[in-house]
Amino acid sequence: MKTTSIKNKFPANTEALKKVIKEEALRKSEEKYRTLFTFIDQGYILCELIRNTEGKGIDFYMLEVNSTYEKQTGISKEMLLGKKILQVFPSLDKWMETYAAVVDNQLPVVFEHYFEDTARWFAIKAYPVEKERFAVLFSNITERKQAEEKIKEAYTIANAKVHKLFMEAPAIISVLRGPQHVFELSNEVHQQLIGKRDILGKPVREAFPELEGTGIYELFDRVYSTGEPFIGNEIPMKIDKGAGKLEECFFNFVYQPVYNSEGEINGILVHGIDVTEQILSRKKIEESKNQLQNIFLNAAAAIAIFEGTEHTYTLANKAYEKLSNRKAADLLGESMEVLFPELIGTG
Repeated sequence: MKTTSIKNKFPANTEALKKVIKEEALRKSEEKYRTLFTFIDQGYILCELIRNTEGKGIDFYMLEVNSTYEKQTGISKEMLLGKKILQVFPSLDKWMETYAAVVDNQLPVVFEHYFEDTARWFAIKAYPVEKERFAVLFSNITERKQAEEKIKEAYTIANAKVHKLFMEAPAIISVLRGPQHVFELSNEVHQQLIGKRDILGKPVREAFPELEGTGIYELFDRVYSTGEPFIGNEIPMKIDKGAGKLEECFFNFVYQPVYNSEGEINGILVHGIDVTEQILSRKKIEESKNQLQNIFLNAAAAIAIFEGTEHTYTLANKAYEKLSNRKAADLLGESMEVLFPELIGTG
């Protein structure tokens, strides 16, 4: 069967031919649009804004929806077309200003919303079409939101466990945030040390003004700016433990930088051990040792201390120096048999 093209039906360059070609192009365009409209994997609604007598957008009609809309919402088009949106979804009242702004400003908006009416989450893009009309494209993101919620819950539980671990740790634990080193966490051991001082939410310089001039502020600044942890042993500090007076204390500290999800430093974790008692006990022992040594060195009797079978001098007092006619420095480390061979065999 022989076919005839549109051009063969009409003389060239006639108005009728132009009209037919234009109508054919429009028909094909509409077919493409209809195919896209039908099979697109996003829900689609064509809407028309309803205004009150003052010109404010208060509702809108739903003029057209695609099949994906029905699948994603579970609502048939018969329940929607030609009706006001607030008749079908009263909970959308809070979004009316947003949709009206799309028409008024002729600008698109993008947002996510939980629809109580369908118990589903949607990612939404609304954009102006013509005059009082606008279109809405949306995707059902309920599964993604549920997965995010599970991750959030797991993260919350993990954070709670870490927080509990920090708070109950038998060491000083505190967390400081930002370049001003604001206290976010101060555990029980830390609180007991500082007399239950209220430091949360305060920068370290405000929370501990007594540390001015000790170099501690500068250590925090360096760890925060460089990312290099600081480890210090037996660091002396004068701390107000709540009695209104400064007490000298000693600590073993680790200042460890804390990073956010982008890999940027956003805080410092402080871990400390109060070693004040050990330091003070050691000082007392050293003081006692020094006192005994002074008594020994200044005793009236000649006294020397030896080690080993060769009788090596380890200590000699002033009276022994006088008796042996040798300085203690010349005796120490030497064998008595070498220095005084004449004493061998004398018992």
